[in-house]
Amino acid sequence: MKNKLPLINVIRNPFRTACVAAMTALLSFSLSGGSALVKSFQNGLESTSNRLGADLIVIPEGSDKSVQDILLQGATGYFYMDSSVYDLVSHTEGVESATAQFYLTSLNASCCSVKVEIIGYDPGSDFVVSPWIQSQFLELKDNITPNDDSREIIAGSNVLVDSGSIELYGHRFNVKAQLSETGTGLDNAVFADMETINKLMDYALEKSFVFPDETKPKESISAILVKISEGYETDDVEKRIRKSIDGVDVVSSAGMISNISDGLSLISSMLMFICIAFFVISFAVLVILFGLSVTEREKEFAVVRMLGLIPGRQKRQYFTEAFIQSLLGSIPGAVLALTLVLVYGNAIKINTDIPYMTVSGPELLIIFLGTAIITAITGPVAAALWIGRIDRADPAVILRRD
Repeated sequence: MKNKLPLINVIRNPFRTACVAAMTALLSFSLSGGSALVKSFQNGLESTSNRLGADLIVIPEGSDKSVQDILLQGATGYFYMDSSVYDLVSHTEGVESATAQFYLTSLNASCCSVKVEIIGYDPGSDFVVSPWIQSQFLELKDNITPNDDSREIIAGSNVLVDSGSIELYGHRFNVKAQLSETGTGLDNAVFADMETINKLMDYALEKSFVFPDETKPKESISAILVKISEGYETDDVEKRIRKSIDGVDVVSSAGMISNISDGLSLISSMLMFICIAFFVISFAVLVILFGLSVTEREKEFAVVRMLGLIPGRQKRQYFTEAFIQSLLGSIPGAVLALTLVLVYGNAIKINTDIPYMTVSGPELLIIFLGTAIITAITGPVAAALWIGRIDRADPAVILRRD
């Protein structure tokens, strides 16, 4: 019976229990939700760093913002420069390897089942897309190039695939593989080799797709991804490219990651401030609640003491009661917060400028257990500030009060 006393007290005092549980639920909600959001943004940043795979990206002048929107945020767009720029870049001192990409946007119309960014790459020189695909699909290791005759493409994780294919410019394309989530704009893209891209250009023109003035699509490229040779500084190679080639901009992958990191630091700081504010407020309210509880229950404690319950055991029971009340709030608070993060993950990804990759199952479990335990012991810690009154109080004096 004595061991059940804390649980009985919790059940018999629903209002007091609800107040403590509500405060710990609020604390648990803020800590678990904030931790999951920060971890998801960190996952997106790490994935972006791994997926860019190039030290520099050479694009047409004035397209630096567009290429970042395409690669990081999932925007659609296209811009072109003459394919001869590729030879100039690849022969620049300090360039170990270079590969060209071609960007095309599907139409949001009856000719296309989905509006996506189409990225053409050259499997012969590519060192970015191919390793990424191979890392996820070992069966494609020796057959990574989509089959042009059967019109095969590779789709990002967010691309809506209908029965194993999608329609682009009035033609069905089989999806050879669908990549896992990266948290970047590449999740909204499809990938095809340059031969398939040439066919897509013809299909696009048939559907009245308008390329920029004076652009010859089959003699153009959109971007050149560059890997720097060992022993050369990225900034020096970037300056050489800018100086020797007219009409281009050069974007540093490190610079893009740095910009994202700065934004993530700001978001993390804001979330940390909110969590600290919630913790301070919740803990202060818990201290007040337990202070009122001890004052209200002085006679109850005195009677129990008079019946022979030693102070040490009485304190343990009170701590157990506080722990149960806190646990009743910490678990639902964490569950609710993590559920909202999972449900609204795509909305967060769409409406932020920072790559976002939802936390994995193991990460979710660690966050849940960590925040549930931390917030569950917050109640007993707050109660500990008042527990000394149980020892110091004289039961006889308390019971003689009116």
